[in-house]
Amino acid sequence: MRRDHGVHMSYKKAWRAKEKALIALNGSDEDAYRFLPRLAFLLKWSNPCSIVALSTDEHDIFRYFFVSLTAFIQGWPHCRPVIVVDGTFLKANFRETLLTAMSNGCK
Repeated sequence: MRRDHGVHMSYKKAWRAKEKALIALNGSDEDAYRFLPRLAFLLKWSNPCSIVALSTDEHDIFRYFFVSLTAFIQGWPHCRPVIVVDGTFLKANFRETLLTAMSNGCK
């Protein structure tokens, strides 16, 4: 900011400004979780034979979101029996885990 625009500010102030700008542009993490039921509905509506499952606990707190699109389901029988499972920890405001499962090489 100092070099490009001649504005003097601390690193912390610049960081907070960036965070506020990203929230204004993309919405907050809480907004993203609130959007999940709508996303699940739209996925089911646009992909009728797909499997979409959104699970929350009794306090309406997110547990998991599962999606298997129709194309994946139809292609699964033609895949080799090699399954790759990978996971990563998401280090944002909500400490979650992202798991993916896929098969390598279709017949």
